[in-house]
Amino acid sequence: KPAKLPFCKSTEETIQSVANLVTNYDCQVSWYSSTQICHVIHQYSLVWWYGDSLTRHMMQGLLLLLKGDWRIGGHPLLQNIKIYEQCACDGQFSENLLCRESMKFDSSDSLVLDTKFVIKDFMEWGLCSNYIPLDNQYTKFVWMQNNYHQISEEGCPINNNKPIFIFMQYALHCSLNVDQCIPIIDDLMIDYARRFYDCYHQIRFIYAGGTASSEAIVRNYPNQEDSFVINFNEEMKNWFHENYPFVLVLDFFNLTWESRNRSSDGVHHLSDVNFIKVTAVLNAMHHMALETMDNVNVSTYFPDISSYSKSTPSKASIPNNKNNKKKPSLGYLDKIKNALNLDKKKPNKKKSPSS
Repeated sequence: KPAKLPFCKSTEETIQSVANLVTNYDCQVSWYSSTQICHVIHQYSLVWWYGDSLTRHMMQGLLLLLKGDWRIGGHPLLQNIKIYEQCACDGQFSENLLCRESMKFDSSDSLVLDTKFVIKDFMEWGLCSNYIPLDNQYTKFVWMQNNYHQISEEGCPINNNKPIFIFMQYALHCSLNVDQCIPIIDDLMIDYARRFYDCYHQIRFIYAGGTASSEAIVRNYPNQEDSFVINFNEEMKNWFHENYPFVLVLDFFNLTWESRNRSSDGVHHLSDVNFIKVTAVLNAMHHMALETMDNVNVSTYFPDISSYSKSTPSKASIPNNKNNKKKPSLGYLDKIKNALNLDKKKPNKKKSPSS
């Protein structure tokens, strides 16, 4: 019987454990109860999720863990009895339109734009009741669908010195192509610098890249083949290290590889994977809140920050400082283009199943 692994005691140990193969784990992540999850969340003034359907499914995994309701706990509101009948258990992570539409936190929410709620909303469900802050400063959640981060007017929390947590996930929607992905992420980082100018030193960033796809998907979309995902994640990690070294990169490829052929559609994983993914993020959140972060000087990374730090959210008002940044080595993309024969004109193909 193998010896029980110790629990990860730092952010770095957590990141390494998640990225490694199971046989190479040095430590294991802690499994949190609903009460412990509330405690982790309350270490932050703001928790900001930016991503696509994979991030939405992680948020559903979070709700499942908070509620302890594995059947329909991932649905914030049950407005339609068909959701209960057709979108239960692993069906909660289906990209069927009925199941997708259930991911709302009140009847007025627009799924495709953004979702906001606070810990107080959890309390209305009977959760987090032991974590009522004395200063009445409830942790706020913001979930932004890809390409809509400019809509939210969120900024630095007022009179709240707790850290801010920002999770970014972007890979599939840029076709696992770093040349396409980097400008999007760079714009995000610039927007965060403007938006959180006065409290930038309080932010804890995590970026998550590509995950494993099924063999059937890879046959139709060869750019999602294992080696391409691995290379993409490594190149993004190198780019962050070179340009934004304070952003931690969480690599979910090995964690999702064994379950790649039993997902809902070859791309979107089911309950077990989303439990583990969000638990890994919660572990990192806990350690990051406790660890001292190097003082990040905004002007070092964004030399033109003073010209737009107080402006209204607008891409038109954001100066382009990408020319001042070092570019990553992208030599492997040539190999991908050759393998996929991308330089030759081909008829249009259907898009990869993603949201």
